[in-house]
Amino acid sequence: MLRSVLWARSGDLAAATRRASRGAGCFAYLLIAGGVAELVLLGSFGGVWLAFLGWFLLQAAAGETRALAAREALGGLRVADVMARDPTTVRQGSSLGGFMDDVVRSRRFTTYPVVDSGHPVGLLPFRCVAEIPRREWDVRSVCDGMLTLDQVPVLASDERMIDALEKLDESDVNRALVVDGGRLVGLLSVTDLARARDRRPSPALVVSAENPHAIYGRSRSAAESDVTRIGEVREKRSRSTMSVHPASVPPRRIEPDASALAKAAAVLLGLLVGTLGIVAVLLWADARQARDDGAAAAAAPAAAHDEATALPLNSFAGVVPTNAQALAEAHKAYDATMPPLAPPGVAKVHMTLKDMAVQIAPGVRYNTWAFGGHGAPGPIVHVRQGQTVEMTLTNGGAIPHSIDFHAARIAPNVAFKDVMPGKSFTFRFKANDPGVFMYHCGTKPVLAHIANGMYGAIVVEPKHALPKADKEYVLVASEWYLDGDGIDKPAGLSMAKAREMTPDWTTFNGYANQYVTHPLTSKPGETVRFWVVAAGPTLDTNFHVVGSILDRAWVNQDMTRFQRNVQTVSVPAGGGAVFDVKIDEPGVYPFVSHAFAHVDLGQVGLLKVGNPAGTMSH
Repeated sequence: MLRSVLWARSGDLAAATRRASRGAGCFAYLLIAGGVAELVLLGSFGGVWLAFLGWFLLQAAAGETRALAAREALGGLRVADVMARDPTTVRQGSSLGGFMDDVVRSRRFTTYPVVDSGHPVGLLPFRCVAEIPRREWDVRSVCDGMLTLDQVPVLASDERMIDALEKLDESDVNRALVVDGGRLVGLLSVTDLARARDRRPSPALVVSAENPHAIYGRSRSAAESDVTRIGEVREKRSRSTMSVHPASVPPRRIEPDASALAKAAAVLLGLLVGTLGIVAVLLWADARQARDDGAAAAAAPAAAHDEATALPLNSFAGVVPTNAQALAEAHKAYDATMPPLAPPGVAKVHMTLKDMAVQIAPGVRYNTWAFGGHGAPGPIVHVRQGQTVEMTLTNGGAIPHSIDFHAARIAPNVAFKDVMPGKSFTFRFKANDPGVFMYHCGTKPVLAHIANGMYGAIVVEPKHALPKADKEYVLVASEWYLDGDGIDKPAGLSMAKAREMTPDWTTFNGYANQYVTHPLTSKPGETVRFWVVAAGPTLDTNFHVVGSILDRAWVNQDMTRFQRNVQTVSVPAGGGAVFDVKIDEPGVYPFVSHAFAHVDLGQVGLLKVGNPAGTMSH
C-alpha cells in the first residue's frame, strides 16, 4: 500500500519500491524489538508472534528489493548476451559407461546437453546418472538417464532475460537449453544470471541527465575513477570466466555493510532465538517420556509397514470440475466410424505434428504431441491389402519425432527415422498384411512420446472380404499419466507414473467416457464390427461387450480365421483385434475393458441398439 501511494505521487515505480522497502524494514525492526521486549520483560508469549510478524515483513521488503535489483540488472539483456555458446554435448546414442569415462577424465561439468546431429533431445545431469546402478552403465544409453525436453526449459536466443528468469524459476532444473531453428546454440544456467547481474553497472553509477559530469552527486574525477575500477573488474572476470555449466562456485555476491539498526536487530533476534531455545528444551523434556513409551509399543509394526510400503504417487484419477457433466455433453466425440477406403493406386497420407493442449476428460486438459493436429489418437488410415502407402510426416513441433507403422515390413532405421522440427520426411511401404494396426512415434524415449498422445490406427482391408457388417467402428485404447489435474492449466506427462503403470485416466479414442455421453449406435439385428487397437503405451485392453457375446473374434491380428462366441479377448499393448457382435434386442450395451479399474478410469462406452428406454447397469 505504501509503495502504491509513493508510486502515485512520484510516478517512479523503482524509487517507490526502494522507499517503501526501507520504510517497511524499519517498521519490521521495531516489531521485532517490541516482540523481544514483551517476551523478555513481561514474560508474554504474544511477543513471539509480534517478532515473527516483523520478521515476515522484513523478508517481504527484502524480497521486493531483490526483485527490483534483478529486473534492473537484467533489463535490456537477451538470452544470447548471457548464455554459454557451443556447450560440450553428448551424442544421443552414447552409452552411459562411455559417457562416464569421458566425464571422469575431464571432471569439468555437472550437466550435459544430449543431441542428435546438433538437435537437442534432452539434458543429462550427474544426479540422474547416479540413480542408475553402476553395473548397468555399459548396457544403458544416455537417453535412459536424461531429462527429456518436456522436463527442461527451452529458450530462444533472442528471448528477454527477464522472461528466461521466470521460466527457470518455474522449473526444477537450474539450466535451460537455448535452441534456434531446432538446433542447440547454447546453455543458460542460474550461474550465468548471477554473473550477468554482477557485470551490469550499479544504478548509482548512471550519469545524471541534468549534470553529465556528475554521477548522482559525485565529482567527475571520482566518477571516472569508479568507472575505471569497474572496467578493470570486468576485465579480470572475463579472463577468469569458464563455461556456463561447470561444477564451480557461484559468483560471490557483494552485500552492503549492515547499518547500526540492522546490527541492533540482529542482537535482539539472537536473544529471541536463545529464549525460544530454552523454552523448546523444557517442552521437549516434558514430552520425551510419553513419546518414548508410545514409540516402543509401535516400533515393530511400524517398521514392518514401512518396509512393505512405497511412497504413493499423487493421483488425479476422476478429478474433474463441478460442471463436468455439462462439459461432457458439449464435447464433440472423436468420430469412431470407419472412414472410406483410400482411392486405388498409391494411398498418400500426410500428417502434420503439432504441440497442442486437448481435453482428455471433461474439463481436463493435457499438452499433447498430436499427429494430424487434432489431438489423440491421430487420424484413422484405411487402405486395401497390397496397396502402397506413401507417408509424409511434417514436424511442426519443438523436438524431433518419427512415425512407426506396425503394418509395414520395412527397415526402421530407414523409414522410421527422426524428423527434425520444421522438416518433412516421406517414405513408402506396401500394406501386405490385413487387419488393424497401431502406428506411433518411435523416437526415444518411446514411452514418453506414446504417453503424450502420439499414436493412431491403420486398417488394412483384407483382399478376401470379411462377413458383411452393417456398422464398423475403430477404437484406440490408451492411458494418460498426469503431473497435475489439468483443470486450471494443462497437465503434462508424469514419467514416474508412466514407469509405475499407474494412470490417471484410461480412454477409448483419447477422451474418458465420451461414448457414454455420446453412444455409438446400431439397429436391432445389425452386425457391428469393432476394429480395436491397444495403444498403451503399457496396458492391455480386455475387450468385452456387456449383455452379449462376441460372435466372431479375429484375435491377435490373425485375419485368416476367427474364433466364435467369445466373451472377452485380451488385446495386448501395441496389438490389434477385430470383433463382430450381432444384437437383436433393443437396449444399451456397454463395451469395456473388463479389467474394471480401466472402466473406473474412463475406458468404457455404450452401444445403443434401437431406441431403448432406461439406462445401463455398468
